[in-house]
Amino acid sequence: MPDDLAVCPCGDVPEKLCVEATGAGDRWSIVNGYCCGVWGVAFRTDYEPHGSEEIMRRAREAWNAAPRGNK
Repeated sequence: MPDDLAVCPCGDVPEKLCVEATGAGDRWSIVNGYCCGVWGVAFRTDYEPHGSEEIMRRAREAWNAAPRGNK
């Protein structure tokens, strides 16, 4: 998976992503990279179950699409 992940603002490409529930229902989650553990991105789950391939696809898309620095 690291080959298809964008660089974290810390400068590293995470080895994998971690998806966490927001505590505000199942519609949104937060994706963090396993690198610095500081930067996270909220994304819509549309009630897909955590641990599913679809939730990881959505998490990768949100991670890669999030703005970084002066881009």
